[in-house]
Amino acid sequence: MTRDRAFALTARWATLIVGGIGLLALAGWAFDLALLKSVEPQWIAMRVLTAVCFVLAAVELTLVLRNPGLVRSHPVLRVPGWLVALVGLSIVALYAVRLITGQDAPPRDVPLLGLIWDPQNRPALLTGILFLLTGCALGLLSTARRGAAGAAHALALAVATGGYFVTASYFLGVESIHDWLGRPVALNTGIAFCAVAAAIFAMRRDTWLLGVFAGDQAGSVIARRLLPVFLLVPLVIGWLRLFGERAGLFGSEVGVELVAVTYALLLVGLVWLAARSVNRTDERRLTAERQFRRLIELAPLPLLRANRGGSIVYFNERFTSVFGYTHEDIPSVEEWWRRAQPEESTRRRLAETWDAALKRGAAEQAGIGPFECSFTCKDGSARVMEISATTIGDDLLATFVDLTERKRAEESLRELNLSLEGRVVERTAELERANAYNRNLLETSLDPLVTINPEGKITDVNEATVKVTGVSRDKLIGTDFSDYFTEPEKAKEGYRKVFAQGSVTDYPLTIRNEDSRLTDVLYNASVYGDTQGHVLGVFAAARDITERKRAEDALRASEFRYRTLFETMDQGFCVVEMLYDPEGKPVDYRFVEVNPAFEKHTGLHAALGKTIRELVPDHEAHWFEIYGRVARTGEAHRFQNVAEAMQRYFDVFAFPIGEAENRRVGILFTDITDKKRAEAALQEAYETLEHRVAERTAELARSNKSLEEFAYVTSHDLQEPLRMMASYSELLERRYREKLDADATDFLDYIVDGAKRMQRLINDLLAYSRVGRTDMEFEPVDCEAVLAQVTRGMAPALEESGARLTHDRLPVVMGREGRLAQLFQNLIGNAIKFRGVEAPRVHVGAARLDGEWVFSVKDNGIGIEPQYHDRIFVIFQRLHGREKYAGTGIGLAICKKIVETHGGRIWVESENGKGSTFYFTIPTEREGGDATHG
Repeated sequence: MTRDRAFALTARWATLIVGGIGLLALAGWAFDLALLKSVEPQWIAMRVLTAVCFVLAAVELTLVLRNPGLVRSHPVLRVPGWLVALVGLSIVALYAVRLITGQDAPPRDVPLLGLIWDPQNRPALLTGILFLLTGCALGLLSTARRGAAGAAHALALAVATGGYFVTASYFLGVESIHDWLGRPVALNTGIAFCAVAAAIFAMRRDTWLLGVFAGDQAGSVIARRLLPVFLLVPLVIGWLRLFGERAGLFGSEVGVELVAVTYALLLVGLVWLAARSVNRTDERRLTAERQFRRLIELAPLPLLRANRGGSIVYFNERFTSVFGYTHEDIPSVEEWWRRAQPEESTRRRLAETWDAALKRGAAEQAGIGPFECSFTCKDGSARVMEISATTIGDDLLATFVDLTERKRAEESLRELNLSLEGRVVERTAELERANAYNRNLLETSLDPLVTINPEGKITDVNEATVKVTGVSRDKLIGTDFSDYFTEPEKAKEGYRKVFAQGSVTDYPLTIRNEDSRLTDVLYNASVYGDTQGHVLGVFAAARDITERKRAEDALRASEFRYRTLFETMDQGFCVVEMLYDPEGKPVDYRFVEVNPAFEKHTGLHAALGKTIRELVPDHEAHWFEIYGRVARTGEAHRFQNVAEAMQRYFDVFAFPIGEAENRRVGILFTDITDKKRAEAALQEAYETLEHRVAERTAELARSNKSLEEFAYVTSHDLQEPLRMMASYSELLERRYREKLDADATDFLDYIVDGAKRMQRLINDLLAYSRVGRTDMEFEPVDCEAVLAQVTRGMAPALEESGARLTHDRLPVVMGREGRLAQLFQNLIGNAIKFRGVEAPRVHVGAARLDGEWVFSVKDNGIGIEPQYHDRIFVIFQRLHGREKYAGTGIGLAICKKIVETHGGRIWVESENGKGSTFYFTIPTEREGGDATHG
């Protein structure tokens, strides 16, 4: 972890501790929890005002931590800190008034100030002083004035000292330290003040106080290591001394000796750490000096080290070998100037320059030079040197670079340049003429031309290159050749291949224009060189193939689509070449192409290149005639035909391919053998089924006739005995009721009731049987009139139950009026019978949907559970007992049969207790007429 991060983390944690202590104390007062007011319940508790001030201090610390610049620019954000100082000043002032006057002057009933003026709630004097210092420190910390941070740290040091004293007093058990003027300071208050000071210290490291602890020097390291020891060890030793003396383990002399020995050991440790740090520093200095001297000895340049007094401290062997002087020859810089500069004026000028450079280097703590100067060696030779000097502590290190040979070369070069200038002028004119001719050749080319050096940089381009890239010639030259292609790496590989092989041809690349337009090109490039055969670069010419590539891409895409369709299509496909006899009659064909599905549909293997006669010798001639006509006329033909020799039936589409002389036909076909067999089987089954249906219809007619005869016989034969039984039972009841006992009377009632129910059951059964009669023709029926007729017939029941019957506009349908009336009567009657607590509400609706009328009868009755929705339409099925709801269980079965005889269906939607809606349908169109609205 870096030191800045460590200090920032310390500031955050200290701020959290301050705010946490304040909030815990406020919570303790709010909920009367002694443990939150103080560390130990028997110790003094933190005051409410003290806790509020710590919370304010934590707020101010948080603001400074998050954005100190914002706090400096907005004075309102410094209000929490100054409020802490104001509270501290008020506490100190009240204690001062009390000390001077002997009483608390201000009244206690002033609003919002009772916490300060009430002696019972007022914080201690020490707390007020520390809050005053804390608030001032926070205010200084959030300002940008010079020295404000140092002053804030000074105040924070006083706060830390006070908090440390309070904490130490609790640790040592000395109440007199934290109990001033009868107002003790709580332990958590002392800890919070220490945390406030720690946060203020950690926020700034550039002050006179924190600079000592936060630096990288040995003293700072020692200070950081020893600070916790000197804060904690004295507390521990003091506690041990007081504990021993109070417990009688030893006297005050032993306690004093214990403290003295402990401090002596601490000082010895401090001396040892300081000595070790100094020794390590000296070792590093000596090592650095040895390395520096070694570097000087190994340096290839003459080096000279001189102090500011003018004495030469040292120069290396290279200095002696170049100039020839030893240390005895030149003990000082002045002697060096005298020997090396025989001329007085030059020596004086050089000395003044050197002295001025020394003064400038000393003032600016920077190097001097470089500057040139001529020196005389010990052997009398002259050398031109470039001098540079660097400040090293109080000394200067001068470096000499020999420019003698370079100066001679420059002089020779100057003479050579004078002789060459004339030649260059002549050659330049000649080259300009050649370049003009070459440039004209380049610019007249329609293809982009470019020259590239071995590093891949463009050295020249023509106008066609400018147009295709959209970049001017000046900007192109000097840039990387590969930058103007969609695949830079491929472009680099291309010109590297030219340098390696000497040339490349038809190298494909894509040029990207500045407007993002792409141009596909083929590059032809070769190396070019000078007259000595040295390779100078690459000359490349590009041919625009954009349109050709688009055509090729389109062709490839088309071929891919064709091939994909050819390979994946489920239908069989082949291309055949027709074969003719000498008279021109088609007699065979050869397979030129076949797709994978060909074998599946034909069963022929390895057909490619073979004729159909080779694969199927008995193949019918009509296939050759059909395909020959397609090839000859060029007209496609779609047909279905059987191939007896292959025992297959095909659905075929044949079409010509190419010109008539190609004699090729494309054949797209599907094996429909199974389909044809299925159709034949279906036709045979259909004919068999028609015969069976006719027989079954006659059988059903006979059955229905017998059922009707049974119904009439039942009507006559069963009802006559029941009427006789009911009549004699009623006669017996009238004549002998008074002579019979109670049981006999009940038995007689059961007989009468049973006979009546049997009568109703037979009547309903007869009604159910009559519904299925088919000897009645359908006719237009106005459902509005039918419902009106039913409503009149049911008027007593509707009036008795208080039912309300409503309906939509009902249509005219094809049906039987009596049956539809019975249908409406049964459904409305059920709605009235199975009613709930409320009066019945019945609504009849009708809507036309998907070729049929959908009727609905909706009520608010008791409802039907979903599991019984199908059961209620079964004959004799009841959901309730006869004692609760009368009936025989045939009504809805009759409704179902009526609907089905009209070609419809019936169902119910209902839930228990939520009413029911019965739906039934009648087709809108039926033989004999259409159903419409009436």
